[in-house]
Amino acid sequence: MTSLPRVCCLTVLAVLLILSTTACGVDAKKSDKGAPTGLTIGQADDGKSFQIRRGETIAVRLAGNPTTGYTWAVDEVDKKTLELVASSYTRSSPERIGSGGWRTLMFKTISAGTSPIKLKYWRAWEGDASVVKRFDITIKVSDG
Repeated sequence: MTSLPRVCCLTVLAVLLILSTTACGVDAKKSDKGAPTGLTIGQADDGKSFQIRRGETIAVRLAGNPTTGYTWAVDEVDKKTLELVASSYTRSSPERIGSGGWRTLMFKTISAGTSPIKLKYWRAWEGDASVVKRFDITIKVSDG
């Protein structure tokens, strides 16, 4: 009988872990034709520069696995030029407990200028010594 409460607790913890790693998606701003306006950037774009117009969005999509305690976080961005508007996580398919997925960080351009987007894959409670990956791009925002 003592194992039943333990099984229930473990089940509740597993469900909470699954729910905490699943966030609702973010819709990018749509053009008149229904296509998102802006950029979608992935791991292969590390180190590159991009040109975009003010008011458009940038979606940075990187592989990750929050069940390990690691997550992608913003390390540096010019807040006068870019604003982080959303962060979401999508599990890979097929969905299995402990499997990885994709972290998407959505930025909106708010003024003309140049800004880095520097990200780190880390365990926040362990500090910068825990950083195991970095991602760095440059965004040039124009008024039109």
